[in-house]
Amino acid sequence: MPERKNNLLAYHMRGYIEADMSIAKAEALARTRYEYIEDLNDLMKQLEAAELVIHQYKTEQASCGSRQIVL
Repeated sequence: MPERKNNLLAYHMRGYIEADMSIAKAEALARTRYEYIEDLNDLMKQLEAAELVIHQYKTEQASCGSRQIVL
């Protein structure tokens, strides 16, 4: 997940860097952009959805495993 967050930040920094701004300034400006914050929130929602699927899968596997033991 950190890679995706870094890629997202780099995507939003690109325009500032191409305008010859320093990396630190480009990062600060990119982090304050509304579009970056929206994209970051979308990324967090994707992570939550993925974690829910993993949790459901593990729960299902555990319940199947306990049924096999009972049989």
